[in-house]
Amino acid sequence: MPLKHHRPGKTAALVLALIALASCSRVPTAPQLSSSQSATQDPTPGVIATLQPDDSSPAPSSASLVGSKLIDGRLGGVMSVGRWKLVVPRGAYDGVGTITIAIPDTSLDKCDLSIAPVSLNHFKEQVDLRFQCATLKEADSRDMRWWDPTNQTWVVIKSWTNNSDITRCAPLKHFSSYASGKAGW
Repeated sequence: MPLKHHRPGKTAALVLALIALASCSRVPTAPQLSSSQSATQDPTPGVIATLQPDDSSPAPSSASLVGSKLIDGRLGGVMSVGRWKLVVPRGAYDGVGTITIAIPDTSLDKCDLSIAPVSLNHFKEQVDLRFQCATLKEADSRDMRWWDPTNQTWVVIKSWTNNSDITRCAPLKHFSSYASGKAGW
């Protein structure tokens, strides 16, 4: 039976086509898309507002980022993925956990946070979640949001601008899904 040989030119063309296709994805430093959302007051203590999802949100792109780091909660640590940063203070939890920041779509200002083992996902000391902004003006104009899986809605949580690293910061007692958006939209 005769063997078929692939020509090097066809293989190179295929590789170049795949590289060109992959380079069409959005990069993490690309301008962020925003969507309008309506805010309503939520009677839950500590919750600033509840946001309804916007049906006109752009379709997710294929660009995603994921990073994990082993952090001893007794010592604390810092990790970053894309525009998201976690600052774990000393004594946040007892033991060593693998913290993961997953950004399913880099065109959206959303991240999913997790820790393994899951038993560490309630902190003694609040962990700071930070969203990197281009300017202090941008940081001042943003809020931070938590995804409420029970009510299927985004909830605005307490946050502030951190001038030292130009971020929007929120204190967390547990990991879940979080987002940053334009305040009041």
